[in-house]
Amino acid sequence: MTKEVTEIAKATQEVAKTTRVGIEAAQGVGRFLARVLGEPVETAAGILSDHLKYVRLERQHRLEERYDQFLLQRGLQDATQRVSAKIAIPAIQNASLEEDDQLQDLWAQLLASASDKRLNGMVRSCFIDIIKQLEVVDVRVLNLVYDKVLSKNVDRTKEWWESDRDPRLEPIRYGIYGRDVQTSLRISTRTYECAADNLFRVRCLAPYQEELEIETEETSEKVSLVHEYGLITITPLGWNFVRSCTSPPVMKGPEETRRKSGGEPVGDPKSAITYGAVGSSRPRQTPPGRTRRPPT
Repeated sequence: MTKEVTEIAKATQEVAKTTRVGIEAAQGVGRFLARVLGEPVETAAGILSDHLKYVRLERQHRLEERYDQFLLQRGLQDATQRVSAKIAIPAIQNASLEEDDQLQDLWAQLLASASDKRLNGMVRSCFIDIIKQLEVVDVRVLNLVYDKVLSKNVDRTKEWWESDRDPRLEPIRYGIYGRDVQTSLRISTRTYECAADNLFRVRCLAPYQEELEIETEETSEKVSLVHEYGLITITPLGWNFVRSCTSPPVMKGPEETRRKSGGEPVGDPKSAITYGAVGSSRPRQTPPGRTRRPPT
C-alpha cells in the first residue's frame, strides 16, 4: 500500500468516525425537535437535515470562492500542485462547518498555500489542529504581533543595503509589549491574556526571553529574563502559520525583485514570492541619493 493510499485511508476513517458521532447527535436533536414541534421524529429530523444540508452547502460554496480568490492573489488561475489528502480532507470538512467568515478564511488560505508549489514544505499538517483551536480574537492578536515584528524587521533591513537577508523569510525576533496589543485591538487585559495563553499553548507565540548580563565586582554572569504577558514574540511555527494561513502574499515581478549591486536579480523572478504585513505591502527600495552599505 502506497503512502498516499495510506493517508487517504486514515483520513477516510476519521471522517467516518466524525460522521457516526454526527448521526448520533442528529438523532438526539431530531427527537428533541419532534417534542418541540409536536411532529413525528421522521418529519422533524427531515426538517433539521434539510436546514443543515443547506447551511453546509452554503459554507462550502463560500469556501470555494475564497479559495479561488486567494489563488488569484498569488497570481495563479488554479492549483500548481496537488494537496495532500491528510490536509485537504480535514480542511474542507472543518471549513464546511465553520460559521465565522474570518475563521473560515484561515481554511481557505491554508488550502491555497498547500496548492502553491512555491510554498512546498512551508505548510504543515499541524496547522489544521491550530486553526481548530483558535478564536477570532486569537487570530487578531497573532496577526498584530506578526505585523509589528515584520515592521521592525523591515525597518532594520533598510540599514543593510548590501545584505541578501529577506526580513520576511529570515526574521529577527523582537519583543512586542502586551499593553500595545491591548491598546491597538481595544481589548481588556483578561481577553488579551486568555488569547496569549491559547497562542502560547499552540506554540504560535511565546513569552519574550531577554538575555541579560549581570556584572559584579568579581564576575559577570548571563541570565535569562522571561517576560510572560508583558513582552511577547512570535515563534518560527507561528511565523510560518501566519504566512500560510492569514497573511495575503505580495507577488513580486522582475522589476520589483531585489537586485545585487551588479544588477543581477536575486533568485528566479518568476517564482519570487514574499509576504508583507497582513493586508499591506512594503517593498524594499533604496532612498534617492543614498548609497548602499554592508551590514554592520
